[in-house]
Parts: sequence; C-alpha cells; structure tokens
Amino acid sequence: MRLRTQVQQALHCCVLMAVSSDGPLSTSFLAETCGLPREYLSKTLQALARGKVISATYGPGGGYHLNRQAGEVSILEIVEAIEGPTDTLRSKARVANFGSRKPLNMLQVVGRIVEEADAAWRAVLDATSVEDLVRQLEFEKTESPPPGTKVRRGSFAGSSQ
Repeated sequence: MRLRTQVQQALHCCVLMAVSSDGPLSTSFLAETCGLPREYLSKTLQALARGKVISATYGPGGGYHLNRQAGEVSILEIVEAIEGPTDTLRSKARVANFGSRKPLNMLQVVGRIVEEADAAWRAVLDATSVEDLVRQLEFEKTESPPPGTKVRRGSFAGSSQ
C-alpha cells in the first residue's frame, strides 16, 4: 500500500508530541519543525484530531498533544486518521470467464491472498506505536537499541515518499 506524504507528516508531528516535555505544541512550532506551511499542516492536525489521535488545547500556551501515552497510539490509528479506513482490496473487477458460464469475480480469484497481505500489513502497523518510532529514531542516532525496541533498521528514519 502506498501512503500519502501527509501520513509521514502526521507521524513526525506525533513523535514530536511524544518527546515534548513542554506541554502542547503549537501549529506554528510543528510547521516550522516539519518545514511545512502552517495552513497545510493544519489540515493534517485536524485529521488527527478527528481521528481522536490528538487533542487541541486552546488559548495562550495551547497547542496539540497526544490523547494517550505514546506507547498506546498505534501507527495504524494515525494512518487511518489520515487515509481513512485501510481497505486494500477495493476492486471487484470482473475477469474473463475462461470457459465457464459466468465471469469470475476478481475478489474470488485473488481475494484471499490480498486479504492475508492486508491483514499482515495492518498487524505490523497496529503493533507498532509512536513510542516504538521514538525508540527507533534514538537507535538510528546511537546505534544501540534501548531494551524492548522493535528494531527495523532503515524502515522509518530517513524513508522517502
């Protein structure tokens, strides 16, 4: 599955919120840190808030913060807040009947394989938390993983899309 750049921006913001000890982070701070226009990033933050991943605090000193501890926020939640429900198998296109009376449904032909791949993809995203991303980024910096870190060298830090 191909994810939009907006998902990476959302992950970046969630990691920043996870490591912040200064309370809620303003849209301006997040936009500057991510190198994005404030108005553009606002849409990403609003999608995360609608998905109940983050909440906004209004007024002086306000900003955005994670709704739960970083270890409790899965990457799948963030992906679905931005992309909507993940359903890899969207096509129900018909294919040639190959001599049978009625056309075969693409879902019937490859559905089980695609559903298995989709379940595996979702399971990895669901089992990986924002806290895991923070630990992974620390590992990329220090080359020694903290205890309990899910090490996926090169899979998050420095990925390009």
